[in-house]
Amino acid sequence: MSWLHYLGAKLFKSSRLKPNTIVVGIDTPSYRLASYLQQAHLANVVAFIDDEPWSNRTDILGVTVRYQVICLH
Repeated sequence: MSWLHYLGAKLFKSSRLKPNTIVVGIDTPSYRLASYLQQAHLANVVAFIDDEPWSNRTDILGVTVRYQVICLH
């Protein structure tokens, strides 16, 4: 079982309502996760968050990318 199937089975299928989900990052794993969640009708992806200012307000999978500086201390 892939990690995407595991995630869907454990986190989202137990709920009847599709949760609104924000995906942090626009790299390949983030894209694959959001794509899977949308195609399997497991969640409403409402935004992507990225730390690169030039990606602000672009669209990925019909969802807007938002710029946010993420600081981890």
